[in-house]
Amino acid sequence: MLSFVRSRDLVHENEDSTFESVREFLFKHAILRDVTYDTVLLKLRKIYHRNVAEWLISQSGERVLEFSGLIAEHFDRGRDIDNAILWLSRSGRSAFSTSSYPEALSAFQRILNILPEVYSDRAHLHLDTGRTLEKLARYDEACKQFERALEIAEVDSEPGIANCLGNLGNVSQPRDDYVYALELHERSLAISARIGYGEGV
Repeated sequence: MLSFVRSRDLVHENEDSTFESVREFLFKHAILRDVTYDTVLLKLRKIYHRNVAEWLISQSGERVLEFSGLIAEHFDRGRDIDNAILWLSRSGRSAFSTSSYPEALSAFQRILNILPEVYSDRAHLHLDTGRTLEKLARYDEACKQFERALEIAEVDSEPGIANCLGNLGNVSQPRDDYVYALELHERSLAISARIGYGEGV
């Protein structure tokens, strides 16, 4: 089948394959790729996307974080939400650690869009999103994310509350709300001191 479509000049081999010892082929035109994709039954698409995600994980080795966004996309299209969230989180945190803040924000926002309402790590994801927005100097948006994280943390755990208050204090300073920032940090430190949670920020 592959030889046939090559002979019809529909696909061509990429000389520089992404993975060692793997042959890589590309559609000649994006339109042809899209039309071919649309002919695959929806039920089979989900299976194929999950298969591609698992194949990427198996082939990536130490470079797996480099492909974490693509892996997440295939899990998402395969309707494997848990794995999509897992790999989007890895992608976002990896991008954040290398100061690639727009990419990190995109990953975290995608998670929040697909995240089930009942999800144990939702507060942490709002914190990650807020910290990324803060790095991008989008302080008002960051504040909303931290406030949402605080709402969730208040029914969850005191360490989470201390963490949220500290982050809210951090983002309040560049907004010139110094009195409020000081109040938030004092509340964070008070909780942290009471429960032995470091500095809480």
